[in-house]
Amino acid sequence: MICMRRGKTLIALLLAAAMAFALAGCGKRGVTAEDATNLVQGNLDEIYLGVFDPDFLKSVNITESEAEETYRGGLETETEYFIYYYGLEEVSDELYQEIVDLHADIYSYSSYTVQPATEQSDGSYAVKVTFRPLDIHVQVNEEWADFMTAFNDDYADVDVDSMTDEEYAAFWSEYSDDYNRRAVDLVKSKLPTMGYGEEDSLVIQVILDDDGYYTMDETSFQMFDTMLLTYP
Repeated sequence: MICMRRGKTLIALLLAAAMAFALAGCGKRGVTAEDATNLVQGNLDEIYLGVFDPDFLKSVNITESEAEETYRGGLETETEYFIYYYGLEEVSDELYQEIVDLHADIYSYSSYTVQPATEQSDGSYAVKVTFRPLDIHVQVNEEWADFMTAFNDDYADVDVDSMTDEEYAAFWSEYSDDYNRRAVDLVKSKLPTMGYGEEDSLVIQVILDDDGYYTMDETSFQMFDTMLLTYP
């Protein structure tokens, strides 16, 4: 049975962590509060908006093509979680790319403000980010029970027990494709009405890693990533 998987699980956090590890630091030197602020601003703009500021790229020593690769990787990360969350099966390459492009559209509505960094006693920096969570999946959740009822009703008369293995394989492929298509279309239908949850804030830590580079702390970035696009 196909079903929605509730809540962001360890899988989602591991995917977010993989994306965070790819972020560059500010170089093998000390940084100022302004540097730390710009690091968070530049990384968030790169990951969620696909905006690559030339000064930011220079400060972290990456090219625009490398930044674009990170951005696309982030969209693919969210696509993998989307597929898991909505229980999609046997996703075609074409539909996969459609979901990637859908997340580019969703994240283009990201609303956040990076506050000036505050230096901590250990030399790290605390950067407060205020944001409004994107609510597209909350809207989908409100219609999900009716969606599944209608979908299951369309297959209520199917007798899978009487099928041969070959017939069942063909049926399952058609069934999965139909579910995948309808689920993606339902989410896409909410783009015009997508809004925001209540404004929230979170502190992203900028820390010195073991290689001597300043980077966004994995845990605080994971939390921000989880909260920005809300999955009920």
